[in-house]
Amino acid sequence: MRTIGTNLAFRALLFILMPSVALQADAPAASAGQTASGFERAYFLETHEGDLQAAAELYRTVIADPSTPKKLVQEARHRRQRCLEDLRSEDLAVLMPPETIAYVELRRPGRHVENLATMLGLVGDPLSNLRPGKRPPGIPIPGSPGLVVPAEVFLSPAIIGELNRFRGAALAFTGIEPPLAGNPELGGVQGLLVLHPGDDAALRGVIETAAQFVPPVGPIGGFATVTIEPGIVVTFTERLVIAGTSRQLVSGAVERLISDQGESLADRQDMKLLAERRRDALLFGFADAKRAVAVAHQNLGHDREAMQALGIAQGLLDLGHWQSLSVSVGSSPEGLYGELALALDEGHANLIYNLVRTPPMTGRSLGAVPAGAAAVLGIGINPASNDQAAPLTTKADTLRYVTGLDLGRELFANIEGIAAFCLPGKRGAGPPLPHVGLVIAAAAPAKSQQLWDQLLSIPSIVMGQEVAEPTTRTIAGQEVQVYPMPEGVRIYVGRLDHSVVVGLTEQAIAASIEAHRSGESILTDAGVKAATDRITPDTSILLLAHAGRSVQVAAQFCPPDELPQVQMAGAMLGSTVLTLIADESPTRLRIAGELTGLPKVKDIIQLASKFMAGRPQDCDQARTAVVETGQ
Repeated sequence: MRTIGTNLAFRALLFILMPSVALQADAPAASAGQTASGFERAYFLETHEGDLQAAAELYRTVIADPSTPKKLVQEARHRRQRCLEDLRSEDLAVLMPPETIAYVELRRPGRHVENLATMLGLVGDPLSNLRPGKRPPGIPIPGSPGLVVPAEVFLSPAIIGELNRFRGAALAFTGIEPPLAGNPELGGVQGLLVLHPGDDAALRGVIETAAQFVPPVGPIGGFATVTIEPGIVVTFTERLVIAGTSRQLVSGAVERLISDQGESLADRQDMKLLAERRRDALLFGFADAKRAVAVAHQNLGHDREAMQALGIAQGLLDLGHWQSLSVSVGSSPEGLYGELALALDEGHANLIYNLVRTPPMTGRSLGAVPAGAAAVLGIGINPASNDQAAPLTTKADTLRYVTGLDLGRELFANIEGIAAFCLPGKRGAGPPLPHVGLVIAAAAPAKSQQLWDQLLSIPSIVMGQEVAEPTTRTIAGQEVQVYPMPEGVRIYVGRLDHSVVVGLTEQAIAASIEAHRSGESILTDAGVKAATDRITPDTSILLLAHAGRSVQVAAQFCPPDELPQVQMAGAMLGSTVLTLIADESPTRLRIAGELTGLPKVKDIIQLASKFMAGRPQDCDQARTAVVETGQ
């Protein structure tokens, strides 16, 4: 369909332009035909293949051919300029001045709407639901006779196609200028806005129509320009709308667009380092921290309280050694993501960051977290020791007493990292306790176990004979200490090679021991592999939540009358996973979140239909099937 439309559009264009070829008697027919063929090829490359570079080169050849009719030259020059502008403005940061302090861009929102529609199963032909005998039964809408929610809902491709026409927009903040003498309206915040309507003719048409109501000024780069009070200059290029708080800012952007020369924001090293995060983001923001602090000092010098607050912030955060702060939000075929990153100079003295920063996780603690966990929280406490664990263990075995200071040493010296987890279980099986476990990776695990032995003995000491003495049991082939607690609760403590595992239930500690022994841990869990693959050598904190499994945990404790609704929620969210990761190095902080495995709208409608029909057992079967496939 697109090829047919392109051919028809081209032939219509030639129908308008080529009469001038026939009117020029001095132009040989062969040359005219050659010119038309070159224009046709260039038009096809531009509008159908999207090869703008090749199209621009062919248009240049058509323009340079002396036999090309005047009208065709004008059209080729117009279309070549369109191609060049689209190529140059693919990255809108190329048009921004290098001294930009803060920058925000919105890029190709239609692409992200399409990603989301694909994830939700909304991509398809809505008219297919209207064909006789093809439409599956839907859910009647109460109070609206004749209206139903169809069993399958699709987003019309026409909507996605229209959204894909819009290319993007970018806004740069360049500084604060003092008001001009005699004209206090001028000055203030300075900035530049670039809008790329793309092929959204309606949006550009509205803007161009509105431009008639403001006074024109001298063109910039040969393009029509208007001014909007107070002091806003707007220029309309072939493809872009460029607005700035001064003519100089707009002129600089047009010059960078036309000449492809001169430094820009995109040429800065700090922006180049962020290129990967910008490439596929829907929304990206960037701030040059050093320039921002300089502008703050320049404009707040008269405000004593503001300068005092800035001084406190400088003392705690060492703002002068911040490089940049960036944020990005977007989508991928797998899910939705967001990221916040802070870059610092080498040798910075950021007191707050240095206090809260944690070292990378060693991976030992996650290696004992069972596959199938509903939620996991991992934190690095100390860097991995380069010393052999055996001498440390031997030395720890000789300890006979634990002092109060050992609590601090345990946390700040012995423990490398911890990982807490929760496992789903069957309803009504065992005591009403969640299957929660804690894996402690330690340089001297014997020392950690001894400390836990002392701490967990406190209830029996305080409460006397009300709490029995701890016992030793073999669970999953491993000796485990069992500590009775009030209300029939038991805590299980076992020692692995370089870790200590603590479980609130026997199932939790057994699963952890088995994961450590077999190597089938959360790191090999197919249901959350996309999340664990995000772990980097700098990852210090990991929060992972599998929605379907978490609902299974909730189902263990919910009242019977709420069970069908909980089961339906579990079926809908069977493969949904939320991941939060913090990467911390001496000069960089990155916090990233991702949501994958969103439920299909079709599945939600089917489950809702069964639930409303009073068949919650079907919801239970569907939940089991979805969760199992999700795992």
